[in-house]
Amino acid sequence: MRPARLWLSTVDSQRSTADRRPLAVDVHTQRKHRETLYEPLTLRRLLGYIAGAALVFALLYVGYLAVAAHRTGYSWAEMDWNSSGHTSPFEYLRANSVGHRGIERAGRACTEYYEIRSRRPLRVDC
Repeated sequence: MRPARLWLSTVDSQRSTADRRPLAVDVHTQRKHRETLYEPLTLRRLLGYIAGAALVFALLYVGYLAVAAHRTGYSWAEMDWNSSGHTSPFEYLRANSVGHRGIERAGRACTEYYEIRSRRPLRVDC
């Protein structure tokens, strides 16, 4: 069985008169859909888009927390909320939910760091 041919007459009129043979395009070798930006949406591609969007939103949220922690004005050493000797990235990102106030303990002026939501004290520096 011979493949079906599609004769293109519009292109034929633009060619020189010396080469007037008809152009033929094999219809059976063409793809079922065009190769464009808008490929059909498959389940795998949909899950990829959802995972990509979730990753972008997670990165934006961590960036927001980092900027908010930077704006609190605490030094890197002050952000050691559990007094372990070093400040972890989690402690750095937690800095925007920590407040401080001046208190007096045993006749000395101290600074108490506390959680803003629960008012639970985290650390006291004298």
